[in-house]
Amino acid sequence: MNRQQRRASAKRALQQPSVHPGRNLSEMANLGIRQAVELGLAGKPREAAAEYRRVLSIQPGNAVAHSNLGCVLSELGEFEPAEVHFKRAIALRPGLADSYANFSYLMLKRCSYEEAENLARKCITLDSRHVNGWINLGCAMRGLGRPTDARQAFLTATLLAPDRAQAWCFLGDAHLVDQEIQLAKECFERAIAIDPRNADAHGGLGVVLTCSRDWDHGIASLARALSIDPRNVKALMNMGAGLYMQSHPEAAKHAYRKAVEAAPDNDAAKLKLATIMPLIVRSDAELIRWHLGAINELSALLEHTPLKIADPFLEVNFTNFHSGYFGLNELEINRTLAQVFLKACPALAWTAPHCESWTKPERVRVGVVTAFAQDHIVHELFQAIRQHFDRERFEVIAFTPCRRGAQSPAAAAEADAARILPASIFEARQAIAEARLDVMFYLDVFVDPFIYFLSFARLAPVQCTTWGHPVTTGLPNMDYFISADDWEPEHADAHYTERLVRLRELPMYFGRPPVPEKSLDRVQLGLPADAKLYTCMQSLFKLHPDFDEALGSILRRDPKGRILLLTGEHQNWNKIFAERFSARFADVLDRLFFTRRLSRREYLALLMESDAVLDPFHWGGGNTTIEALAAGIPVPTLPAPYLRGRLTLGFYRKMGLPELIASNAQEFVELNYRIANDPDFRAAMKARIEERLPLLYGNMEAIRELERFFLRAVEAAGGGR
Repeated sequence: MNRQQRRASAKRALQQPSVHPGRNLSEMANLGIRQAVELGLAGKPREAAAEYRRVLSIQPGNAVAHSNLGCVLSELGEFEPAEVHFKRAIALRPGLADSYANFSYLMLKRCSYEEAENLARKCITLDSRHVNGWINLGCAMRGLGRPTDARQAFLTATLLAPDRAQAWCFLGDAHLVDQEIQLAKECFERAIAIDPRNADAHGGLGVVLTCSRDWDHGIASLARALSIDPRNVKALMNMGAGLYMQSHPEAAKHAYRKAVEAAPDNDAAKLKLATIMPLIVRSDAELIRWHLGAINELSALLEHTPLKIADPFLEVNFTNFHSGYFGLNELEINRTLAQVFLKACPALAWTAPHCESWTKPERVRVGVVTAFAQDHIVHELFQAIRQHFDRERFEVIAFTPCRRGAQSPAAAAEADAARILPASIFEARQAIAEARLDVMFYLDVFVDPFIYFLSFARLAPVQCTTWGHPVTTGLPNMDYFISADDWEPEHADAHYTERLVRLRELPMYFGRPPVPEKSLDRVQLGLPADAKLYTCMQSLFKLHPDFDEALGSILRRDPKGRILLLTGEHQNWNKIFAERFSARFADVLDRLFFTRRLSRREYLALLMESDAVLDPFHWGGGNTTIEALAAGIPVPTLPAPYLRGRLTLGFYRKMGLPELIASNAQEFVELNYRIANDPDFRAAMKARIEERLPLLYGNMEAIRELERFFLRAVEAAGGGR
């Protein structure tokens, strides 16, 4: 319970009249309670507990003392004795609303959300204007995955106590969950206006600002929160997250360590501490060190540390998304991470009831979910399954995470059913279970923490994922990883915990992207009109240190060359990348430029102005390659050992264009130089691309092959049933 809630609760407690006979004893008890309250507010909980016990030695039946002692013991982490005193207080005075509120708060700390809800409702039944009761009800609703009810409870608290800063903080948090950034900002600013030294308010505003990519002011606001309350766990956790997103991994680890020191039972902080890695690495050696360090720390958590996390989506809310860009085998780290989450929250491995007694259906019911929005080839596969699967053999249900918003009427009409999932992973999986699926198809597990934690459950007898985020999930309940012969190297089975499925066709379906009518003016980009423009519009964290060699070699090979990269989300990304690059290529650093993030129209126009488009090593283009090819721009590729660096390879194998597949880094450099400087070669490649592009677009055989695989998988899962 925060300081403001404790002070309000104590004030209310002191207003409760004594019901015990004996004026002197009651006066002594009330005096003792006042002294205990002051000790608690002075940060002396053990002395406060001793004073409450002294009061109870005088008046064993003093319900207020029992209730307040329960609060102090709860803050000290002595949950079982606290529960005894709360129950005693309620037994002595069933009409004392504060006791229910305080007991409810204890249940929140123990993650017993249903019990916390029941107690909070009893509190506000006794006193409908009890602000802490409404706040606790909101927290219980949040823990139960009912964000709308939580927001309504917090809103009620602000209406009852518009001058209570903490109520506005809770309402701001609720708006953050719903990604209502401006409303959240207004709530935290209102709280700061009421109480300029409210650490939660400054911390919440810091989160709002970092969500808006105002990193410097966001970190400053979080620092202000910690200057007020250095042990504010929420601010420490958010500071760690903000520093991580700026690629300050050591500083982020420091913040998470402080969070663990402040709250030793904060297992979410321990897990984040174990998995921190730099978003922009400085070298190959640093990359390997952090990757191995994360595996070792996760293994230590798995083997030696008791863990308990009630709701990983709410409490942890991250996936091992960025590690895949390191160019290493992700099997061990993702499998170990999944094991740690299952140890901390065994409920993640829930099984839908229909899977226990499932039999093969006449018509296969397929559920499909993606985190990607429109204008991406993953989303186009999502749409193709809904629109083109054979309805005589399949029923398709499209699921969308609630934060992605409602589907358009046209998109919903393409599926047999389209459902927006509840905000709670536990409620969402129950909603999916009610559909009694035969196949659950996750297109991009790691892109969205909601989908990642959802996919721990067994929601269908057959569960699959694919190339939307092309790394193994490490999840025990994920049966198949759907890939293609043209993508995978010979021994790729060792890259997956799932059973690898190598289809003959690429498991993709997309139409030709639009080609802009005019290109982007180079002068507007700050480039010489006669420069040879090499563009790589990938996020900076995708650019592996090995790729620096190619970038530097291209600039040395082509004196007129200019390389245009996408600026990082934070200036520190650009700084680290430039320092890494200049360590080996200082002589050409002045010909490497960053551009702001472009609209889709601007980006496509930039492609038309590019002399060459660069496909990064280890994590290559998918969507970006397709868009470049549609504009007639050849994109040479150097295939990596893992699928995430082999999508473009698959395109060229499908199109029969081996001329654009490099066998080593030097050949990659020469191919890009020729495309930028040899008009005849570029024109010949453009003609070949234009001729063979139809082999990629609208490939209905890919949909039919995916159907055949699902039928085989369902047959295998049936086992004769």
